[in-house]
Amino acid sequence: MIGFFQAAEPALEFIKQYSGGVWEAHFDQMTATLKFQVILEGRSIEGTGLVVRDVLPGAKGAQPKPILAVFTRFGYDVNSKSVYVLDIHNDDTVYQGKGRLEGKVFVNDFRAIVGTPGHWIQRTSLSDKDTMESILYTVEDSGAEKEIERFTFKRMKKK
Repeated sequence: MIGFFQAAEPALEFIKQYSGGVWEAHFDQMTATLKFQVILEGRSIEGTGLVVRDVLPGAKGAQPKPILAVFTRFGYDVNSKSVYVLDIHNDDTVYQGKGRLEGKVFVNDFRAIVGTPGHWIQRTSLSDKDTMESILYTVEDSGAEKEIERFTFKRMKKK
């Protein structure tokens, strides 16, 4: 069954580095946490995450408010011989993309297949084993990319 996967796909091997611990980023009074694990005998990577609105200082008794639940699956498409990315946000948005490795940067070129239509590219690199830098771009009809957000995630000890 896994004979097609004898030669490791470099982009999928890169993503395997995400597994272990909890990745955490802080931005716009929100905190994002992501966890990744290698599954299916190394043929796929699964990620889950949550974005919560931070409690403002002085807000007595307030609890962080979850605003986005994320489920991601990376795998290898034997027909196109490329990495696929399936990304689900809450219950109303699904993205489908193709991933590739450009040097030491994982590039996810994706579109919405459920929810608000659009085309995006996300470039993610590891500046060290515990620091993930990610830049999100929207892709215009002309093909031009416009940066819309930067994230820096730090790998924390398991929670």
